[in-house]
Amino acid sequence: KKSEIDNGSASKLFQEIWPIVAAVSSNQGMMQRSEILSTVYSFISAMIVSIPQLTLSHIGNILSASIAQFEQTLSPCCVDCVTKAVEIFSNNKESSELFSQLLCGYTNRVFIAVKHGEQIEPEVVENFFDMLTRYLLFCPALLFRSVAFPTVLEIASYFITIQEAAPARKVLNFLENILKKTHPVAPGQAPRLNFTAQIDAVVENHGANLVQQIIMGLDSASPSVHQSRLQNIYTEMRKHYRVPVEGWTMNALSNLPNVNSTVSEFLSSQ
Repeated sequence: KKSEIDNGSASKLFQEIWPIVAAVSSNQGMMQRSEILSTVYSFISAMIVSIPQLTLSHIGNILSASIAQFEQTLSPCCVDCVTKAVEIFSNNKESSELFSQLLCGYTNRVFIAVKHGEQIEPEVVENFFDMLTRYLLFCPALLFRSVAFPTVLEIASYFITIQEAAPARKVLNFLENILKKTHPVAPGQAPRLNFTAQIDAVVENHGANLVQQIIMGLDSASPSVHQSRLQNIYTEMRKHYRVPVEGWTMNALSNLPNVNSTVSEFLSSQ
């Protein structure tokens, strides 16, 4: 009885508030104000988590519009809202087109910012790779079969040397999980979708840059825990792509002649 009352109250409150949220979110002038933008998307995120059954039928238009908001503002709250939606709604087949659109839109905007040297806040990087990890965990087919996947790997390569601890962890988590998808299923494990072909194709085209960025990260003053994880990522890449990684490593070292001896010793030991 209590849950029925709670659900009824939530439904009534939602019906009263949602038109206001939709109206505010579609007002470009108001959404230029960072405090309003953050409040609106924080509220939407809370609704997605708290009453998903009520928000599902309304969320498409607002999330699609969030791409334009993110293009203008590079606000982390937009990304966080999509992250929540992917986690809650990714098993809904009717939402797959929406999530594909969101993945491409957000990835394209971050890529443009990287290429043009725009200032990207560490929180944006952290939330973006948190979002990508949700795609990887909850709807991997959308990620690996997306036209945005090669760009995603380029962005990951770029941010692998980021110095801030929180976004660096998210980037490294994402790359580690990508490489896990190339592993064969061990005896006794449940079968899973295999995306090795998609990963191999992207690594073939973008692996050289990734290897060079890993070596640059190893040569930088990043925290030791990140150094260790970069070594693990390099070792995993070498395990799966030995011949090309050897060539990419030689090319990278020719471009980075002043790599410190510790890094050189590590690379030689592989």
